[in-house]
Amino acid sequence: HGTVAIQVDRRRGSRWIAVGHMTMGVGPTGRFTHLLSLRSATRYRVCAVYMGASGYGPSSSGYHTVVLRSH
Repeated sequence: HGTVAIQVDRRRGSRWIAVGHMTMGVGPTGRFTHLLSLRSATRYRVCAVYMGASGYGPSSSGYHTVVLRSH
């Protein structure tokens, strides 16, 4: 249980620009799910930060890059 914060950044030129953030609860299995509507043909990076809960310390996933290609 606990809360996770998600940060989504989009690549613009040589910089990363924040495009969204959200918080959501973590289920009893330690998982969370949220669908996002993102533009195609764009490079994004996503970072999840677990805020911690009673008996559990905070942790971070680090950034993961996602590349959406146009169809």
